[in-house]
Amino acid sequence: MTNISLITIPGPGTWQNLNGLRQQGFLGYIQNLWKIYGDVFRLQIGKRSLVFAIHPENVRQVNITNRQNYDKLHSYDIVRRYLLGNGLLASTGELWRRQRQLMSPFYTPRGVQAYAEIMLRDGARLFERWGKLANEARPVEIGEEMTFVTASIILKAMFSMETNEAVIGMKNAVEAIIGFTASHQAGIVLPLWLPTRVNHQYKSARQVVHTYIIERR
Repeated sequence: MTNISLITIPGPGTWQNLNGLRQQGFLGYIQNLWKIYGDVFRLQIGKRSLVFAIHPENVRQVNITNRQNYDKLHSYDIVRRYLLGNGLLASTGELWRRQRQLMSPFYTPRGVQAYAEIMLRDGARLFERWGKLANEARPVEIGEEMTFVTASIILKAMFSMETNEAVIGMKNAVEAIIGFTASHQAGIVLPLWLPTRVNHQYKSARQVVHTYIIERR
């Protein structure tokens, strides 16, 4: 990805973004912006700009090839507070290096091979499900389908979660947390102690995730 000014990156204005996020949710709205603007676009909320680089080569440049030029500074504060804490995905500097070293055995070919059976089994189930939907002439919501199979593989590999009901429950909880965090990234910030419906949904979803992880330590 070439170095370009934020001014030259396409994207809608603040009010259109706020309306789109409210009506479509974060992931749905970002998907629509990608269809309209392509692999690089800007989400402008007031004075804050979020730049999305979707193409795999752009992702590679940011995360691998030229990663020394990118850092997770104050724009990640809300992610750390509401979503990830100071874990591997949100940490930086020496803390990130220590965490990455601890996680490295899981990303070797041998480590990934241990999850191959789960991936193959869930892939086969997905293939069978799509075959049935095709025979019934029913549409496939590809985003929802791929989100589910990804969540299923991760949860089964990391937490030995087996039933589809448990996977769906955890997926919904994580999506609720991500949506809450995204709305705060967009500048829609209300104190967590306020007894609003959104705050209650976030705290309930967070409790589901934290309880499950703590019980399996």
